Amino acid sequence: MIPFLKKEILEQFRRKRVLLLGILFTAFALLGVATAKLTPKIMEMFADELAKSGMVYDITESTVMDAWMQFFKNAAIPLIVMIILWSGSFTGEYQKNTLIPLVTKGLSRTSLFFAKMITAALVWTAGYLVYFVVTYGYAEFYWGNGGVKHLFFAVFLYWLYGMWYLAILGLFSSFAGTTMQVLLGVGAVFFTVTFLEFIPKLPSKLPTALQNGLSLMQGSAKPSDFTVPIVIVSVCIVLCLAGGATLIRKKKL
Repeated sequence: MIPFLKKEILEQFRRKRVLLLGILFTAFALLGVATAKLTPKIMEMFADELAKSGMVYDITESTVMDAWMQFFKNAAIPLIVMIILWSGSFTGEYQKNTLIPLVTKGLSRTSLFFAKMITAALVWTAGYLVYFVVTYGYAEFYWGNGGVKHLFFAVFLYWLYGMWYLAILGLFSSFAGTTMQVLLGVGAVFFTVTFLEFIPKLPSKLPTALQNGLSLMQGSAKPSDFTVPIVIVSVCIVLCLAGGATLIRKKKL
């Protein structure tokens, strides 16, 4: 497993995936802080034109919460890009028959599956860490993060949310034959969970609740409010990984 894991990690660098995601995470971190900092100034520039058109806009100074609001709002885009990039990680190997020599030489399918999942988890963690560090640094420089409550726990929640999607991606990748089938499977889960959010009292228990880290930072929620979604997501991750490792052993290569 270790040699295959090294091969997978090196492949991410050779395919420029690490570079692409690094640039993407950094760009959206800078964009989020810039949006929070400049929006009041831009609106102030157009205040007269807005007033003439009958629109009233309350111009207030930006705060550190605006920066973290942009952090959680923009985080979805790098996550989506990563899911798209990794959707062909398994299916590409199936279609090119590149796994057959490895399996016939003794590499177990379970090791193969977990090597790919560990690689995806490492890249997501590294990219998300860059995203957080850049945002944190600029937020500290412009406003200071002293008044932000449960900062690291709130950031951890979205990281776990991303890991949940990667586990789902791994599950569908273990048996799907094409990249489109993998994306359709992940999309089906997304729309199902989104539909369930319309059921009263259920949104706070769904995995999507992990996106609400801003409520923790603002003090309108407390860490214990996220116990149920954390447990549900953790169990789902374990089940998806176990299911993926089982199904790939039955997959015809």
